Amino acid sequence: SDVADGHTAVVKIGLCEDVATGSPVWQTLGACAQQDHVKLRFVELPPADLVQFARAGVIDLAFVPLMMDLQGLRVVHRWAESWLAVLPAGHRLASRAQLSPADLTDESLILGERDEPGAGLQLIEQAFSRSGMPTPSVVRAKHRSTMMVLAATGGGIAFVPESLRLLDLP
Repeated sequence: SDVADGHTAVVKIGLCEDVATGSPVWQTLGACAQQDHVKLRFVELPPADLVQFARAGVIDLAFVPLMMDLQGLRVVHRWAESWLAVLPAGHRLASRAQLSPADLTDESLILGERDEPGAGLQLIEQAFSRSGMPTPSVVRAKHRSTMMVLAATGGGIAFVPESLRLLDLP
């Protein structure tokens, strides 16, 4: 009713690296920003912190990966995203449109930390488990940018959400 009375509503929105590049996020935020009586305030935190803040009412809305415990929160599934392999230029697998776990058995993988729910670790482990293939050797990296640099310099194969293509990285 404050907005109906001409007041401005402040909507506190939490973002994390794992969803900040997804176009559905920006479509949603763009629609909110076009409202005359709505101001958006952003906070960027790790996904687990965003969930905790949403539960406590500190933020109004959080965009987080679905690979988290979201029990007790109203969840709206906005999109599903494909993942891409990041390989150094000239890698023997770089020309393939799709990779299977069998293609990766002789490769070193660069994966996120186990405590980072949006790092894709669970997806990769599930793919190897379903295929019956052992998971290759793994290098851990906390940040997606570190994973990409390691992959680009030959440190292994990393996996990133397809929406990172929006950033037009080499």
